[in-house]
Amino acid sequence: MKGMLDIEFIVSVFVFMIAVSFVLLTLTGSLPKMHQETLSQDIQSKAFQVSEMLVGNEGWPYDWNSNVASATRVGLTNGTKYRIDSQKIQALASLCAADYSRAKALMGIDFHNDVAINMDAIDSPSSFECMPGATSTVRSSASVTRLAVDELGRIWMLKVTIL
Repeated sequence: MKGMLDIEFIVSVFVFMIAVSFVLLTLTGSLPKMHQETLSQDIQSKAFQVSEMLVGNEGWPYDWNSNVASATRVGLTNGTKYRIDSQKIQALASLCAADYSRAKALMGIDFHNDVAINMDAIDSPSSFECMPGATSTVRSSASVTRLAVDELGRIWMLKVTIL
């Protein structure tokens, strides 16, 4: 007969709608978790990138510590990876104290994040911190810790935290 629906057709449409609804609800429920994981991995990647830039590269120009105004990128090495220059450490400490925003920009950190750098000489009382004026305890953060040696043979522990 024309115009009549079969009971099998109605049941199959109903089952199809339930299956589609289940899949959509499952996907939309997991999106916030996946988004949070992506943000966490992004912050961890930035922390690794900044730490690698500081202890794995000499900055640009390579003698940026003698003229901080001309610097386009900071790095603490003297040309050899994990061999840092104490004059560059002092220059970075001075730059952070004078203009944190410029120091952050020279490390490649955009306005969405802040960076906190803590450097301690393991076998001497030398240390410095480069931190934003105010930090949030609610924001996600990621840290990377590295070791490096200066020209005097002192071992430095560098901790980079992206907030």
